[in-house]
Amino acid sequence: MDLIDQAQILCQSHAAWRTYQPADVRYFYFPDLWALGLNHLFSSKDVNLRMKGREADPDFLQAWQSLIQAMPGSHSVYYFMLQEHTDRSARVDKEGLGQAFGLGRRLTGVDGLYTSRPDFLLSSSFGDCAPLLLYNPEAQVQANIHSGWKGTLHNVGGKALAAMLEDYPVKVEDFYLAIGPHIGREDFEVGDDVADLFRAAYPALPDLVRPKAGPSERPKYLVDLQLCLCYNFLRAGLPPDHILLCNQSTVAKPEDYHSYRRDKADFGLMMGLSQIRA
Repeated sequence: MDLIDQAQILCQSHAAWRTYQPADVRYFYFPDLWALGLNHLFSSKDVNLRMKGREADPDFLQAWQSLIQAMPGSHSVYYFMLQEHTDRSARVDKEGLGQAFGLGRRLTGVDGLYTSRPDFLLSSSFGDCAPLLLYNPEAQVQANIHSGWKGTLHNVGGKALAAMLEDYPVKVEDFYLAIGPHIGREDFEVGDDVADLFRAAYPALPDLVRPKAGPSERPKYLVDLQLCLCYNFLRAGLPPDHILLCNQSTVAKPEDYHSYRRDKADFGLMMGLSQIRA
C-alpha cells in the first residue's frame, strides 16, 4: 500500500477522544496519548481563550486560570507563541527565551515549540487551524504546533519533527502525533489562488483539492487539510498507528468549538496545552 492510500485510510479513523469536565468547563484530550505520558488538554467553546488584546481582561484571565487548574502537575515556565502562520519552530529547553508578558514567555516568528523539559508547559491557540502534538515517550520530548492552512501547505509539523530529529537522540518511529479539532474537509472552502497553491505543492494527492458543488460566481474548492497532514507525517516515517485523529471539524460542531470561519467577527479561540509527565 502506498503512502497516498495509507493517508486516505488513516483519515477515516477515529482515535478515542474524551471530555474532561472538572467544573463547569469542558476540555478534551486523547486518552491514548495521555497514557503514553503526555499530559494535555484542548479547551472547548465553553470559554474564549482568544488572547490578543485581552491579556488583562478578567474574563480571559479567569478562563486561563480554569485551564491551568485543570492541567495536572506543576509548571515552572509557560511558553506561548505569537502565531504568524510560519513554517518555523523553536527549541525551548531553557528558561528566559522569548519575551516576558503577563502569563509567561512568548516567542515570535514561530508556530511550533518543542522541549525535553518536563516542567515546561507549551501552548498554542487555535480556531479552525489544526493543533498538533508530537510526543516521543522513549526520549521524553514533545512539540506543540499551530498548523493553519499556510503552515500545513508548507509542512510546519514535518519541519518541527525534522528539527527534533536533529536536536535530540531520537528515532522517528518512536514519535506519536495527535491532531486536534480543526476545519474539516467539507468546510474549508477556498478560491483558485489557494487551491492552486495546494495542487502545486502536493501533486501526488489528487483528492486533496475537490471542486465545490453548487452555484457560484467563481469556482470554489474544498481542501482536505487533514489528508495533507497525514500524508506529510507518513512520508516522514511515522507509523500509521502512531497518528491519532479526533476527526472533529470546528466549523461543523458549534456546540463544542469556536470557529473563525463560521463565526466571523464574533469568533473565539481555543487553546491546547501540553506537558511531559514527570
